[in-house]
Amino acid sequence: METIKIRVEGFDFDEVASELLKLSKDEGVDIQVKPSSIGFGGLALDPATIIASGASVLSALITSLLAYLATRNTGAVTITGIDGWKVEIPKGTPQKDIEHYVELARKRGAEQIIIART
Repeated sequence: METIKIRVEGFDFDEVASELLKLSKDEGVDIQVKPSSIGFGGLALDPATIIASGASVLSALITSLLAYLATRNTGAVTITGIDGWKVEIPKGTPQKDIEHYVELARKRGAEQIIIART
């Protein structure tokens, strides 16, 4: 089972989380939304994050996040790995190419997906 952390930058966190929660029903992906922790003085210690796990979570997440970006004028999905590598998947990437990125991410130990405005 794969477990991936999703970070949201420049988009509405609740909107992205809501979109990904649909995967729980449709794709068998377990989604957990972790609110940000607030420290002294109201500063965020940890940003809000989404944790997803499941048998084929990478493919489902990337496809869902790219579908979300298709309705926006900007954005990209970046996968980062445990050894510091990263690869950006641009908006509009065809499904056949997504599978290439997924396989690369699995081989390189993907640990986080970032959806961000570009």
